[in-house]
Amino acid sequence: MLRTAFASSFLFVCFPGLCHGALAAQGQQEQLEAKSGVVHRAGSMKAVDWTKPFVPAASQPKPIQHGNPWPVLPTVAETAPLRTPATPAPALDPRNPKPLGLLPHIQANRDVTFTGQFRSTVSEPTTSQWGNTLFYTHNWDAATSTNGGLSWSRRDPRRLPSIDGGFCCDQYTIHVPTLGNEMTLWLLQYSYSQTTQRNTQRICVYRSEDSLRSGALVWWDFDPSLFGFSAKHWLDFPHMSYGDRFAYATSNVFLRNANGTDSYAGSVCFRMLLSDLKTQNVSLPFSYVVQGTTASTWRLAQGIKATAYWWEILNSATGRLYWWPENSSTVTRRQIAMFSFNFASGSVSLDKSGRNFMGRADSRPLAGWVARGVIGFAWMAGPSTNRPHPFTRFIELSEANKTRIQEIDIWNPAGCWAYPAVGVNQRGDVGGVMTYGQSDRYPGSTCWIMDATDPSPVQNALYFANGAGGPSQNDWGDYMTVEPHPKYPNSWIGTGMALNSTNGFGSNQIPRFVWFGRTADLQVKPDLVPTSLTASTTNLQPLAFLQLYANVTNEGPGASTSAASIGWYLSTDSVISTNDTLLGQTTMQAHSAYASHLYTTTVRVPATAQPGTCYLGVYADHTNANAEEFESNNTRALAVMCKAPLADLMVSTFLVTPTTFQRGQQVGVETIVFNAGNIASTACTSAYYLSQDSLITTSDQLLATFTTPAIGAQSIAPTDKRSIQIPTSAPLGTCYVGAYADTLNTVVESSDTNNYASRIATCQDGTPDLAILSVTADATAVGGALFGMPITTENRGTGVAPASVTGVLLSNDLTISTMDTLLGKQQIPSLDPGRTSTQTSRFVLPRSFGQSTGYVGAWADVDGSVTELSETNNTLASSAVAITPFAGSGRDLEWIPRIGTAATTASGPATFQLGAGPRNAAMCVVAPSHVGEYHVLFWSGSKTVAIDPLSEFSFRFANTNVLPGFLGFVKASGRSYPEQNLPQILGLPKIQVFTFSAWFDASFTTFLGFGTSSTEAFVGS
Repeated sequence: MLRTAFASSFLFVCFPGLCHGALAAQGQQEQLEAKSGVVHRAGSMKAVDWTKPFVPAASQPKPIQHGNPWPVLPTVAETAPLRTPATPAPALDPRNPKPLGLLPHIQANRDVTFTGQFRSTVSEPTTSQWGNTLFYTHNWDAATSTNGGLSWSRRDPRRLPSIDGGFCCDQYTIHVPTLGNEMTLWLLQYSYSQTTQRNTQRICVYRSEDSLRSGALVWWDFDPSLFGFSAKHWLDFPHMSYGDRFAYATSNVFLRNANGTDSYAGSVCFRMLLSDLKTQNVSLPFSYVVQGTTASTWRLAQGIKATAYWWEILNSATGRLYWWPENSSTVTRRQIAMFSFNFASGSVSLDKSGRNFMGRADSRPLAGWVARGVIGFAWMAGPSTNRPHPFTRFIELSEANKTRIQEIDIWNPAGCWAYPAVGVNQRGDVGGVMTYGQSDRYPGSTCWIMDATDPSPVQNALYFANGAGGPSQNDWGDYMTVEPHPKYPNSWIGTGMALNSTNGFGSNQIPRFVWFGRTADLQVKPDLVPTSLTASTTNLQPLAFLQLYANVTNEGPGASTSAASIGWYLSTDSVISTNDTLLGQTTMQAHSAYASHLYTTTVRVPATAQPGTCYLGVYADHTNANAEEFESNNTRALAVMCKAPLADLMVSTFLVTPTTFQRGQQVGVETIVFNAGNIASTACTSAYYLSQDSLITTSDQLLATFTTPAIGAQSIAPTDKRSIQIPTSAPLGTCYVGAYADTLNTVVESSDTNNYASRIATCQDGTPDLAILSVTADATAVGGALFGMPITTENRGTGVAPASVTGVLLSNDLTISTMDTLLGKQQIPSLDPGRTSTQTSRFVLPRSFGQSTGYVGAWADVDGSVTELSETNNTLASSAVAITPFAGSGRDLEWIPRIGTAATTASGPATFQLGAGPRNAAMCVVAPSHVGEYHVLFWSGSKTVAIDPLSEFSFRFANTNVLPGFLGFVKASGRSYPEQNLPQILGLPKIQVFTFSAWFDASFTTFLGFGTSSTEAFVGS
């Protein structure tokens, strides 16, 4: 609803040439009734969502060239209250200047660059700050900083869900410091879509500094239809401000024509309750006022309290002030006559390279403020009389009666002042930024202050971003921002830009963050903030030790002293204070601005810690040695679980002697078990183990057990000292001997992971010990026939046994000796300690064995080639074997093979070595059918019976010690047992000797013939 009124008290002075045309409406005052609507929350994001894939943004469109939708009136003479003195060019100063006269003091001056950044010449940078967290936006990108702008982390707008034509590209951020409704707002603009026939401006809300840092936010989407516009309309050129109770936003509205062009369709201002934004309800009520093509671009004032103000240019000599009380739904507007000016569109101001950074400029209002009873706005104007370059016009109005106080031109005969932005500090002073360009330099950004010290705007401007090039596309802007610093509210933070190269491309346009003010208002302090706290365990046992780690960052701009200390606390709640239980202190380093240090300490859990959830805490500067920006963020808590009192057994002392040993060796061990808990432990079983690693478990090889008695809290058990044997199967090389307390887990402990200790050792190979595990012979056997016997040989020693030979013997008793008959041998492979080899052999029962009962004996390592732990356990006899002796009719002669003699088989050749031996062998005459007959044995060199010199030798030594039993008779057993015991002779070549038998009757008178078989031997030295 539109209501019209006239202010009767409005004083209008008509200067020459001013009273004509549209100025006939001077002083006209109207009222508009705000409308209301509701927008539903469109979405939210968690911190983790910023790492997920996103929809690519729309391509960068051609920037809109906004024309002048106002009639142009002639300029007027420069008459008071228009101030005409030229504004000097800004002072050239390094990045961190010292205060100089009335110049602003620049506390921080930072390039805003980060990985993946997308920059454009039309940068439109805005910034806000919440506590120690900076947020910065510019065309196409955004970033945060937690160290005063020394480094930036990208907050890519494209990771928000896309809408309409995709993100592009105006953004705006402000911080609302209102108590109880503090927040950071982020407005993003999306492109027009031919499909949806609209675009969207999205307002995001960070409701805490932590959410600003992490990226967690919610948002509401505003499109033209919410303000009563039909399809094919779209929003552009947003602006934001806030008052005591409301957040405000303005936007132009354009119509997309059939031919693809856009025409201005109006402007909208809407507001939302801060409390609704803070609570982030699903439904967000809002109020708005809209004007159509009779309006123009609106610019809100900064510093709003109970009434919002904004400004528009109606024509070159008339502006219009709007005001909207926060307790009213009525918007009032009033026309204000002003000195006419030329619109800035088409202006030219060439820089050092001949480029025109004003090629995109127009006369939309860009800056506004309200403070100390004054409402002010600023915009750019084109060259005019006595103004050879484009310049910036300021107007100041009385807040009380909404009349003009004065107008001020910021101009310079050699250069151009443009793109103003202002903010209001806590005192009501105005700080601002502006761009300045001149033919002997490149465009750059400046900051300035208007306060009691210097009440005129821009007169003390100081460069904070000196350009190194001009824009190749002849454009700049469109806007910058300034707002009060949240921690030093009488200073300001602002944005700017400057090209870093003569190339002049968009990527060369470097956004800049600046913090400036008066020196007295910038007595900066540190702000010590624990940013992390971890512990070696979150299960706290009374009296247990644990390690704490805390990272402390100075998030303030001032340095801290080294006199401060960290307090480590245990608390029953998450609010850490000096009233909590102090666990320890650590001296802090001096922290320069934004510097971080990691602190660590070892603390002990108090015995009085109450079971249940409790909190470990770190308190930076807990003795308040430093005056800080904030004293409420010096602590950090970590939720942990305090356990009930329990025993905690651990091996506090463990010794092994020696640490180099062999398998099977006895070693000495000493162990002390300590109860680190705060109650007594019961008696339990502990043990010694052998392991291949230092981690001792009950799955390792058990060596021995011992009893650990009951142990009082924080006490030790008596030393367990003993000898233990290293197993013969112990792994060779590096190993570990360990002691483990409470192997059966009978003691309830606070920790079962610290019950052991180990010592590194070296295990060497030991000595093997071959023995016969079993001999199983056939139960019956017949002389001259085969019979079987499975035999198992084992290594009972501590070392690996090489390949060996097991002898198989036939004995007439259970005692196996070298006097028993050797049946044969088994080849045994190499055996590790504890391993066995079972082999089944079949041998011929010798015809020489005349007993009816025999025993098969096995002899491990029968040839003695293996060095063993014991040589007395190498034999074992089988159970008795029922034997049927050989009973043939012949007169046979065979060897009796025995261990260590020249004969190793009954029928094969014997080998006599007259030098080194063996030199003897037993024989048997087998003639069961010829009992009582006599035999005479003799040698011959012939394989057939023949008498030769060897025969004569044998006759000479028959029945001597050399050839005993050569002349004898067959006894009742059917056998006789001659021998050959040859003397030691050196140098005798090997000869082949056959032994034959000649037979006589029992009276030794009749020759009966020669025997049916003979023996063969090789004799030599």
